[in-house]
Amino acid sequence: MKDWNYNYVILGSNDELYKVSYAELKKYENVYCIMDYLDTDNSFLKAIFRVHSSAKMNKTIKFPFQSIWNHLIFQHKFSNSKPICFLFFSRNQLCNLEVIKYLRTNYPNCRCVAFWQDLAKYCPTRDFDKLVNGGLDLCLSFDFDDAKKYKMEYYPLVYSPIGSIEPFSTEKNDVYFVGKAKDRLSTIIDAFEVLEGAGLKCDFNITGVSPEHQLHKDKINYYGSMPYIENLRHILSANCIFEVMQGGGKGFTLRYGEAIMYNKKIITNNQEVINAPFYSKDKVHVFQNAMEIDTTFPKLEPIEVDYDFKEKILPSNLLTFIDSKLK
Repeated sequence: MKDWNYNYVILGSNDELYKVSYAELKKYENVYCIMDYLDTDNSFLKAIFRVHSSAKMNKTIKFPFQSIWNHLIFQHKFSNSKPICFLFFSRNQLCNLEVIKYLRTNYPNCRCVAFWQDLAKYCPTRDFDKLVNGGLDLCLSFDFDDAKKYKMEYYPLVYSPIGSIEPFSTEKNDVYFVGKAKDRLSTIIDAFEVLEGAGLKCDFNITGVSPEHQLHKDKINYYGSMPYIENLRHILSANCIFEVMQGGGKGFTLRYGEAIMYNKKIITNNQEVINAPFYSKDKVHVFQNAMEIDTTFPKLEPIEVDYDFKEKILPSNLLTFIDSKLK
């Protein structure tokens, strides 16, 4: 048990990548993780809740009776009398003013914190302006510019180790990419052409691309989605991870957590990474446009690297950071 000032309730996300990233917290008695929206095992109720409280749906017309879910938000009892800190993921549909009011009423001395782990413009959070301007006790962002713009605290990276995983392939690929196309498809394709043209074995997987824009279909995998554990299997089968930032993004994404935890090099167009405490040239290669990519980098020694940074990105350190800010 960590000697925090609060018991922590994580109101997280049912996305597998977040369940993996925050897995370390399961070992602490003073942390309770709810990674599937409601504190119940009833899958039918969870399905109804997702529709009824959807931020996108409620933008058009606000569904009535939102408060019917309040009694299912949190039902656990901690073994000590410390106050509770509720940590919302920004994509969690419970991250809104009504829920926060309910928690403050029913859990005296509680604190409410939210962590934006994607750019704010991609998170359809209800009541965003009011939440970041006093509705919450503390707001965090993984992105330096978002933190500055919205006056949030900056917190860069969270990731946990998990158990044994089998590699996707016994033959190593040189460069691995997975991600949604969003506003970066042309950069991804340009980089693939440079890397593959240099004779590197590329494992590129892109989601969210309409059929008419799917170039190099014989060499690039176009998915509807990829299970996160499958993504980890691909990482283990590669020498190097490839990253392209979303337009305007400057945060340290999940790709860095994966690179650090699984001892992989990374190629990125994030210029900010040169200021990161885990950065070094033999581990991280930074480019501005695809033609600048050093195609020898994935095969240069050492191929497997150690950032000496695994302990620093554990989610328990995030809670320690929050604890210090709430004093």
